[in-house]
Amino acid sequence: MTSSLLLAFGIIIFLGLSAFFVKVAVGQIGSERALFWAVVAYIVTDIMILAGLYKMGTPLMFESANWLAVASALFGAAGSIGTFYLFSRMKLSIGAPMIALFPALTVVLAFLILKEKIKLVNGVGILLALAAAVLLAL
Repeated sequence: MTSSLLLAFGIIIFLGLSAFFVKVAVGQIGSERALFWAVVAYIVTDIMILAGLYKMGTPLMFESANWLAVASALFGAAGSIGTFYLFSRMKLSIGAPMIALFPALTVVLAFLILKEKIKLVNGVGILLALAAAVLLAL
């Protein structure tokens, strides 16, 4: 098994645990308070990441592509906020698989904008994933 594949499985585990803990927290303390404490944790984590980057000597220059990283963070934050409110209104067994379909959009954008090739079997997989979203929503 390659290190990239192990990393992918690790990310799946972390994101799965994250969604589970969001649902439990929202159920116990409400979406607003759960979101507040998540933001506190994000701030602490971000400070630790910035300190690590500084210690490694990473140059933090302003470049034209910086807006892409900022846009990524803004869209990611909006998705995280939405997750807290979604899980307060929807069963985890339905909501988590539905929002886990976001990579399908990423693949379509990579195909359309970055001109990445998609194998037929991968395209069929994306269509089946979208069909699964429809079935989950019923």
